[in-house]
Amino acid sequence: MTVNQIIRLSLEQLNRACGDTDIALCKDRFISYINDGISDLTLSVKPTTTEMLTAIDGRLDISELSYYCTKILSVEKDGVPVSFLRTGASMSVTVAEDGEYAITYCLMPRAVTEITDIPNLPAYVQQLLVLYCVARERMATDTSTQGGSEAYLRLYELGKRSIRPGVGETDRYTIKNRW
Repeated sequence: MTVNQIIRLSLEQLNRACGDTDIALCKDRFISYINDGISDLTLSVKPTTTEMLTAIDGRLDISELSYYCTKILSVEKDGVPVSFLRTGASMSVTVAEDGEYAITYCLMPRAVTEITDIPNLPAYVQQLLVLYCVARERMATDTSTQGGSEAYLRLYELGKRSIRPGVGETDRYTIKNRW
């Protein structure tokens, strides 16, 4: 779902005109709401990805990853898990030897900036962004509509509670016995 679709659906929920000019007028405000929602949903969804990095002098430079890394889940070399050490807030990971490594990590999605951007969240979660935008817009506007924001926030929170991190990702369900 694109940012444009999220804004259009939010405006429909608010019983407002949702033409291109109407969307252009409220685009910046709604993009701010969407980015806040993405940050909040990321804590529940915990999106992950795997990327290849090259170790030089026994160090993997985490800043070379495509997304901001919030937690490293595993490091593998040639499909075999290897031990690694990440000290403090450093932007590198120490491994035993040089070479190509696959790093699986939790990521923080990039902020959306354009109307054509697609939030980097699973499709089943993106619908919650519409509820979040409607709730935030109702809070920010006329005092007669602020009461309705509570209902939308409750629906959003209810949907957020039903999220199961890693649903459908088989490696999240794999039991690995290392002994």
